[in-house]
Amino acid sequence: MLSPFGGSLVFRVFSCLTNAHDWRLVGVAAAVCLLGTLTAFLLLDRATHRAEEYRFNWIAAAGVATGTSTWATHFLAMLAYDGGMPIGFGLGLTMFSAFVAITMSIIGYWIACARPTLPRLAMGGAIVGLGIGLMHFTGMAAIEAPAHQRYHVIDVAVALLGGAGLAAAATAAFGAMRRSERILVGALLLTLSICTLHFVSMGALTLVPDPGVEFAALAYDKSWLALGVASAAVFLLMLAIGTVIVDRRVAIHVAETRRFRSLADASAEGILIARGTEILDMNERMRTLLNEPDATFSPRSVSELLPMLNLETISVGEQALAEMEMVLNEGSTIPVEVISRDIQHHGAPAHVIVVRDLRERQAAKARIAYMAHHDPLTGLPNRALLNDRLLQAFARARRTDDKVAVLCLDLDRFKAVNDVYGHSTGDEVLRLVTATLQSVTREEDTVARLGGDEFVILQTEVAQPEGARALASRLIDAFEVKFGPGSGNPSIGVSIGIALSSDEAWDADTILGHGDTALYRAKNEGRGTWRFFEMGMDQVLRERRLLEQELRMAISEQRLYLDYQPQVEAQSGEIIGFEALLRWRHPTRGVIQPDEFIPIAEESGLISQLGLWVLRQAASEAASWQMPLRIAVNLSPMQFYQADLAQKIEAVLAETGLAPTRLELEITETALLRDRDVVLKVLHHLKALGVHIAMDDFGTGYSSLSNLQCFPFDKIKIDKSFVATLESDPAAMSIIRAVIGLGRGFCLPIVAEGVETERQCELLRQEMCTELQGFLFGRPQQMGAFASVTGDRSRAA
Repeated sequence: MLSPFGGSLVFRVFSCLTNAHDWRLVGVAAAVCLLGTLTAFLLLDRATHRAEEYRFNWIAAAGVATGTSTWATHFLAMLAYDGGMPIGFGLGLTMFSAFVAITMSIIGYWIACARPTLPRLAMGGAIVGLGIGLMHFTGMAAIEAPAHQRYHVIDVAVALLGGAGLAAAATAAFGAMRRSERILVGALLLTLSICTLHFVSMGALTLVPDPGVEFAALAYDKSWLALGVASAAVFLLMLAIGTVIVDRRVAIHVAETRRFRSLADASAEGILIARGTEILDMNERMRTLLNEPDATFSPRSVSELLPMLNLETISVGEQALAEMEMVLNEGSTIPVEVISRDIQHHGAPAHVIVVRDLRERQAAKARIAYMAHHDPLTGLPNRALLNDRLLQAFARARRTDDKVAVLCLDLDRFKAVNDVYGHSTGDEVLRLVTATLQSVTREEDTVARLGGDEFVILQTEVAQPEGARALASRLIDAFEVKFGPGSGNPSIGVSIGIALSSDEAWDADTILGHGDTALYRAKNEGRGTWRFFEMGMDQVLRERRLLEQELRMAISEQRLYLDYQPQVEAQSGEIIGFEALLRWRHPTRGVIQPDEFIPIAEESGLISQLGLWVLRQAASEAASWQMPLRIAVNLSPMQFYQADLAQKIEAVLAETGLAPTRLELEITETALLRDRDVVLKVLHHLKALGVHIAMDDFGTGYSSLSNLQCFPFDKIKIDKSFVATLESDPAAMSIIRAVIGLGRGFCLPIVAEGVETERQCELLRQEMCTELQGFLFGRPQQMGAFASVTGDRSRAA
């Protein structure tokens, strides 16, 4: 009996290594084993960085490396083994043992790396270890010697368990550690697994001589045979390592190529690479422009694609831009901007051509140009385009000795549409008006909108004045049909002023001025009609200018004065304040109401001076009262264009000595429509002083709830038009009830203006209106009439 090592497992393994092995070959076997495991984990590392469809290939390569190196390690170790008798190997089982090692390694690695969780990693490694054990004992079964093999069962179990456990630890460490460390640690643990399994198993082996076993001794030189096996194994492993290195370099190159391709495809411009006129490649944006398949492009030349491109003149730098047409596949063209630069492409000179689609830019330019000459709401020509067409019409008319007609249109009752239905409905009505005007006029005529409800029609190449008269009649009839009773649309009409070109009117401003003058006459004579301009009509404009001059004199000569109307507490009827109302005592026309001269003051710029005078007079008057009653003053929207409005009001309060809490400023929502931030800043400044702010004429105009939320109002005043119809119109009552409800929700007092009857007063009291104002409680009068209320004893006497 050979190799009868007794004692413990450790002693048997140690005795086997020291007494029955050639250490030189053992060293070669260990080196081949370590090289093989390193190669295997390098291949597994590549498997974890590859797409799923390629992962099995790398796992299989790692299994082949592991199986081959394990088999070589086993074979070299067996060549190093000296059993005290001649030993040979059966070819069939020897080759089958290699197949077992490779197959089990592939299976184990696939389980470990296909979905690398820790349990699967450990399970896969254990399968690799068991495969190594199966390979070892299959290879041992291939031994041919004049003896029988006997194993120590416990030692074999220890070898299998130890090898499987170390192999499981190797794959688990590979999955858990960082890339640079996991390859080395995994290889060392797997090498330890292979060596442990082999040498512990060899320590468990006993060869029992049996002369009856037929055996033909083989004559071979162990050194040369070991060198051959080791060389073959190393060659295979080096081939695998070389594959890993090449793959890494290819992967880096592919990654760089993909990165540059991604950058090119991410570009908003189309990019071509060409050599001469041959197109070599293009990016995704270029394929989209040409409607090409994703990965291919048709064999077209640069000259076919960009016929106007001259690479000699455009390849001079990034600023050398050229605009031209690009021919698409279907033969159509698009405008593009092109730039080209010389590059090296795959080691040869080439051009990179950058193509920028100009369709959106040109469309944007066209939109901007359109918007500059057209009304955004209706799409009609605006004043700028109208003036241009007037100049062209005048030039043609002079050559042909014709006349040009201009019809100035203004919509009747349109303001009521905005007030009652809101501005969104008003906008829709303006669009309907546009369609009506276009349906009546010819294509040769120009229909323009100057703003608001003002329209102009330019009529040319028609006998005048017959043509203008006929068109005006058709327009009035069309409005009667489209917007008259029973039409289903808001009831509006149209007034028209007509001006014809003449020796005095051959420019746009003059003829439009004449048209406005005729329109003013048409509106004053009953609306819903048309009038031609006559020279005598200028008298109206002269009178308006005269009134403006007289207003300036009235301000300087102090012909303006204030009347005061009381405001009462609704439930008790007690007077709690007054509203100051401006009047103008004209020397010949008598008292002129604000509705007549305030618009002139706003148009002429006198409103700032006038408004400051009213504020100073009202504040001075209120400061003289013994009773601390409130004084309300109206502010024009135009006054908010003064940057120092708040400072001027503060100065007036300081000058007159009126407490800011007694001053109430009334503004309409018109003041909030432009420069909201400026108005808000002014109102907050005034609020900080203690001045009260009231929203006047609520229910007309926009009446936006957002204004109540954003602006610091202290009170809401219901417009008198609703109070006037309170007793007869349920809709007016509903509006008043809604406004009072809003005031209650915003914690704001509600003032109802225009109260003239006891019934109106009673209804408003029932709805819990806070304050009332109107003829029922007193007409606007000089303050002396209210001396008993204000405590002014000198006036009372």
